[in-house]
Amino acid sequence: MNKVKVVLYTRVSSDQQVDNTSLDQQEKIGKEYCKRKNYELVKIFREEGESAKFMDRTRLKEVLGFCAKKKNDITFFIVYKYDRFSRSLENHVIIKAMLSKAGVKLISITEEVDESPSGRLMENILASFAQFDNEVRTERFVNGMRAKLEQGFWTWKPPLGYIRDIKSPDKHKPIIPDPDSFKIIKEAWQMLLSRNYKPAEIQQYLLKRGV
Repeated sequence: MNKVKVVLYTRVSSDQQVDNTSLDQQEKIGKEYCKRKNYELVKIFREEGESAKFMDRTRLKEVLGFCAKKKNDITFFIVYKYDRFSRSLENHVIIKAMLSKAGVKLISITEEVDESPSGRLMENILASFAQFDNEVRTERFVNGMRAKLEQGFWTWKPPLGYIRDIKSPDKHKPIIPDPDSFKIIKEAWQMLLSRNYKPAEIQQYLLKRGV
């Protein structure tokens, strides 16, 4: 008797997480699950550092294309948890419909639900909680960034023409004009504001000045 063929999709949301055990742990648990269920794990798709909020993910597109090919004969699309699959209820429903069209069923190892009305309701609730959690995290992050800006801290990479003041005793290292490029950038802005120069001319000016 032929084994049921499945694929495993693992994901972490940031480049920093790629180096830790999250991906490996998801893969390990996925392999153990397939062995326990006597499934044939055909392929593993590792999504490294891409947000589950969006559908335009490299490995997700690959696995959906893989599942759509009838010759691969995939029955189950397995994830460790629904929030590894999607953090948007809308995307969850859309991607699941794409899988369903290919005859493939979505399975969450840690959140198994059946195909009954109550099971489908529970899956939608879990997908909604994944979206809620993502939105709360985003809100906290934005509020944190806003608070830093209001305190006078620039938390991102300095804009062109500025550098971090590495001599400052402040741990946040405020930005200061770059002695090598600030004057040139300022002149370019003045050229733009004068409306006497085309953008291409200003660009050439900056290139000639080494910026």
